[in-house]
Amino acid sequence: MLAKMKTDIAVSIVVKEVKAKSSKWLNERPDVLERFEWQKGYGIFSVSAPLADKVRTYIQSRSTIRLILPSLVLLEPVVVP
Repeated sequence: MLAKMKTDIAVSIVVKEVKAKSSKWLNERPDVLERFEWQKGYGIFSVSAPLADKVRTYIQSRSTIRLILPSLVLLEPVVVP
C-alpha cells in the first residue's frame, strides 16, 4: 500500500484502521469462504515524493487485490500479497 499521511497522525493508527476495515470488507464478502485475519505486526518504509510514481508502478505490477478504503487518505489503496 502506498499512502500519503499527515505528520500528525500516528502510523500505528493508520495501520490499525487499514487492517480493521479491510478485514471487515473481506469477511463480509459472500465469495470469501475462509475467515481472513491479518498477521501481527507491520513494516513501514518512507519514500520521497519524486520516487512515489515508481513505487506505485511496482506495487501495481505485483498486486492482485485492490481495496478502496474511503475513510483513509491513500494515494493508491492496494493490498500486496
